[in-house]
Amino acid sequence: MSRPYLAMVVASRNDDHGGDPLKRTEMAVRRFIWQCERYGLHGEYIVVDWNPPPDRPSLGEVFRGWNLTSKFCRVRVIRVPPEIHLRIPHSSKLPLFQMWAKNVGIRRAEAEFVLATNIDVMMSNQVMNRFAARGLSSQKMYRSDRFDVGFSFPEVFSHRFEDADAFSNTHRINKRGACMDISLLHAKIIRESGLFVSKEHKLQARLREKLRLFFRRKGIPLKIRSKYQLHTNACGDFTLMAQPAWEGLRGYPEIAAYSFHIDSILCAQAHNNGYPETILLYPEVHFHVDHADGWSPESDKTLFARLKEKRIPYLDGQLKSYEDYCRGSRYPVVFNSTKWGFADEKFHEDSI
Repeated sequence: MSRPYLAMVVASRNDDHGGDPLKRTEMAVRRFIWQCERYGLHGEYIVVDWNPPPDRPSLGEVFRGWNLTSKFCRVRVIRVPPEIHLRIPHSSKLPLFQMWAKNVGIRRAEAEFVLATNIDVMMSNQVMNRFAARGLSSQKMYRSDRFDVGFSFPEVFSHRFEDADAFSNTHRINKRGACMDISLLHAKIIRESGLFVSKEHKLQARLREKLRLFFRRKGIPLKIRSKYQLHTNACGDFTLMAQPAWEGLRGYPEIAAYSFHIDSILCAQAHNNGYPETILLYPEVHFHVDHADGWSPESDKTLFARLKEKRIPYLDGQLKSYEDYCRGSRYPVVFNSTKWGFADEKFHEDSI
């Protein structure tokens, strides 16, 4: 197999987080393989099996039972043992440090471009067709809107579903700056007109932001008023950059906390470090299967109440401070050491 063009990197473990994660994982990986074959795209799907439970099969064992062989896509499962997990503060309260785990996979990806995502996320055929055209820029960070589909989606549709099937079952759109709950009527309007999705920034805002970033690279920070808003909504499900860009940024900030907002910091860091955001516009979107444990507008208060009760640290009010730091500090901004992603560790890997 020639060098992969695109790597999908996810983090997981064989427990019950979010409700039957293996079912969502299997659908996502099978869809990626099917799309690689459909569009002739050489890819790799990297799963970081973080802190695997001792009383259950490893994800490598589970994946081997799924018969995932393909001429276009290689599936890799990298196992990070509990002794590595225990090095991190608060490891007794959090079984999975999602961004640390993704860094392990990103650092070891062999593809030209790396898409950091999650186990319950699937790409639209439209966005995969773009990837297959191999026209991505190594100097940009790519984002897209997330379309949420219901719990029953994996039960009703196979991994070969067409985009129209997912659009018809969408109940929420996570676009730049807002979560839009929609009805079935709205879903039809979206299909036909593209309403309620992210739009390109206005020309004036784009030009002012380009000017600001240009002078920032030259070491001349300007206090330019700008209404330019990054698309950080659900960014943990879709952040795409070339492998050298991830290496230059040193991956996600390795903060010993719940993963909330750490992905947003990475987006601000990338945008201000010379990899400006480009939003893939509808219908180049991705689909997310809802589950019990993740963030949603409805679960917001419940989630944070649970974190506070268990004394699990998370970022909330600190996000703006990080964003301001990325905008105003000396260029470039990095948060991790050169050892990010446990660079010196040799992990067991299953190649499926």
